[in-house]
Amino acid sequence: YMGEYFVGEWFALVIGIVFSLLLLSAANTAIVGLVATFYSMARDREMPSAFEKLNTYGVPWLPLLVATSVPILVLVAEHDLQQLAALYAIGVIGAIVIHLGACATDRSLKILRHERIIMGATFVVLAVVELTIAYEKRNALIFACSVLAVGMIVRTLSRRQAAKITTPTTIEAPRVDIQTLLRQMAQPTAAMLVAVRGVTDTLRFAIEEARLRGATLYVLFVREIAVQGTAEANAAEDATYRTIVDTARQLGEGVDIIPLYCVSDDAPSMILDEAATLGVDYLILGGSSRNRLVHLLRGSVIQEVAKNLPEEIRLIIHG
Repeated sequence: YMGEYFVGEWFALVIGIVFSLLLLSAANTAIVGLVATFYSMARDREMPSAFEKLNTYGVPWLPLLVATSVPILVLVAEHDLQQLAALYAIGVIGAIVIHLGACATDRSLKILRHERIIMGATFVVLAVVELTIAYEKRNALIFACSVLAVGMIVRTLSRRQAAKITTPTTIEAPRVDIQTLLRQMAQPTAAMLVAVRGVTDTLRFAIEEARLRGATLYVLFVREIAVQGTAEANAAEDATYRTIVDTARQLGEGVDIIPLYCVSDDAPSMILDEAATLGVDYLILGGSSRNRLVHLLRGSVIQEVAKNLPEEIRLIIHG
């Protein structure tokens, strides 16, 4: 309004576009943060295991669905801006109150006394504001309590389900022949690294090449997770990785196969780092199956690797 009043309609249009982009960025930040929170809670067994299932782009699909669909449903059900503002206020102020209260009462945090006092005083003031909003805006109170109730119910059910799973996961360690190991150490052999996304023709090709060349084959699986605050890698819980390892050992009988597992949001950099660290002679990659849009947004793994690969490492592209 002020832009249109003091400058003109064109300036009001510019302001509207800028603020729309800012709101879009804020919504994207909130969705990404909520997806990361859901995923981290699922990793900690605070949410159902379905919340840690990833799509082909390394994004948890169920948290993404919830984080995008719930706001849409709220906007479809409620059109009053004042009511929407109340929903926003009770959520934001409630989050700040919880954060300030936790920091002010946590004695393990190394903060100064006056800082703790200021946090505590701010916590009291905002807590009164939160209670006022809850009293004045009953719809916002019902909405907040509903969200908390659903979250606590899902958390309780998830923890009960996790407690029922008592069967331990065991991984059989490969038997090592000392004499064979000493002969391998005495004889210089070639080393090959293959990066795979699953049980593909590239894996079979790499095993055959390693068998023909008498080389050690490193099978690298990069679990791409595009989530902030990702937990540490856990190969034992990754079904795709276990399938790759089992298949590689079945197909590669007589071949020295060493499986590698890592988590990253940048597969090309991880592949380059592993190839350089291991000092392999050959790097094998499969032909990219990504569509044009993904190539445009994230780039080509083969092109990124080929551009930065050390000269002493030969690149083999299969498929």
